[in-house]
Formats: sequence, structure tokens, C-alpha cells
Amino acid sequence: MKSILKWIIVLLVALAIFFLFYKIIVRINTKQALKEAIASLPVINFQTTDSISYTKDNLFPDKNLILVWFNTDCEHCQYEAQEFIKNPVSFNQTQILMVSGEPLSDLRKFGKTYGIDTLQFLKLLHCDYQVFFNTFGTTSVPSLFIYSPEGKLLKQYNGETKFEAITKYLK
Repeated sequence: MKSILKWIIVLLVALAIFFLFYKIIVRINTKQALKEAIASLPVINFQTTDSISYTKDNLFPDKNLILVWFNTDCEHCQYEAQEFIKNPVSFNQTQILMVSGEPLSDLRKFGKTYGIDTLQFLKLLHCDYQVFFNTFGTTSVPSLFIYSPEGKLLKQYNGETKFEAITKYLK
């Protein structure tokens, strides 16, 4: 009887170890697949503050793209928005999309508060959290993706990013 119990315990431990290795491998493969998927700008389907669909067709093909996943209450995100507003000349050849999963009313308020709603080069957009996560692999704020005019990922940042670090990739 003790022998059978030993084998059951050994089998359970082996199954647990196998399961953990399996989960680790799946997670590594998922991260790698997402990294490859965002290497070029994936299909996007966001919503403007006027409830209009916003896709890749709305992008300017000859401009760099900065895509920022943000939250209106996040101090780091507010800093990023202020940097974009203070330095409009640095973004002449850039289109900025600030995307959030928050309600459109919160995005409109954020736009008015920071004067973003008057900028031609910056759009506030809505996207469901899960959709953004499935597409870009993150929902931590702020997350910033810089794409070339050809749609190639130049740099990805997680967390507050200094103005100089962003503009370095826009030349």
C-alpha cells in the first residue's frame, strides 16, 4: 500500500512539473508571437471621441506614428500628453494616437483639459482593453509604440518616456 501511495505522489509531482513547464512554454510562445505581430503595425480598429471608426486607412501614410495606450487619471500619461502639446514642432512628421479603454466622455474631458482636442497631429481614441491586449500584448499605462511611415515598429516603451527618447526615433 505504501508503495502505491509513493508512486501516486511521484506521479502527481511529475504531472505538476510537466504542467508548469507547459504553461511557461505557452507563455513564451505567446509573447514571441505578439512581438512578431507588432513588428509591423497590426490591424487597428479604434473609435474616435465622436464614435466614428478609426482604422489604418485613416493614418497618414507619409508620417511616423506614435501610438500611446493611456489612462486619463495616470500622472505619467498626463505628462506625456503635456510633452506632446509643448513641443508641436517636433511632431511635424508624426501622427499621435492616444488610445484608452475608458469611456468616450472621459476621453473628451481629457482632451479639453489638456487642449488635445485642438491639435491636428494628435487623436484621442477608444479601444476595448481586451482587444488592445490581444493586439499589442499590454495594457500597462503608459505604453508607447513608435512606427515608421512604412508601419515598421521602431521602438516600444512601457512607462513614462522622456521627450528626447521619443523624438530620437522620429528622424
